[in-house]
Amino acid sequence: ITPPTNPNIAGYTDSTQTTALVDGERGNTLTPYFVSTVNDSDLQGYYVYFGTDASADPEVSGAFQTSGTYQATVSGGDDVSYYLRAKAKDNAGNISTGTAQFEYRVDTVASPATNVGNTNQFGGTSIFWTNNDPNLSHNIIARSTSHFGFYNHVNTASGTTYVDNTPQPGETWYYVVAAVDDLGNIATYS
Repeated sequence: ITPPTNPNIAGYTDSTQTTALVDGERGNTLTPYFVSTVNDSDLQGYYVYFGTDASADPEVSGAFQTSGTYQATVSGGDDVSYYLRAKAKDNAGNISTGTAQFEYRVDTVASPATNVGNTNQFGGTSIFWTNNDPNLSHNIIARSTSHFGFYNHVNTASGTTYVDNTPQPGETWYYVVAAVDDLGNIATYS
């Protein structure tokens, strides 16, 4: 008897299956939803493993289920890979020879900017910092008249410097920078 074929796995941001995830790419949803399909009318179900071990055997480390869907829950992190691994089982007890895999890289954290500083210059203040997130979209610059006060958004910058031309001579301003990655994750202010 021929064993069932390996499952095909599709990933989505949630159970509505409206927005697809791409195998191996980053996402920031904490509840990815997966659908396994096999073109076999004699299918009994699937052995399914979900976790961080890319070589886990679903028969050994996973659980058997009759449904082809799987709702995962992941903890946040910065570019942490999770793997949905599945094998199909038919009613005769045959198990697919290979393991299907979908890699979901969760990224819910932007790496903060470091080495934030400033220099006064004629007509303003130049703020500078080091970017640490490889997936940086832009930075948010905010300022306050008090070191521990409320910081107001001033502007955004895609590079590592920003010149604020609004301070007047004799005024004291404190600046902070927050990195924003391409998924919209905002780092803590530095």
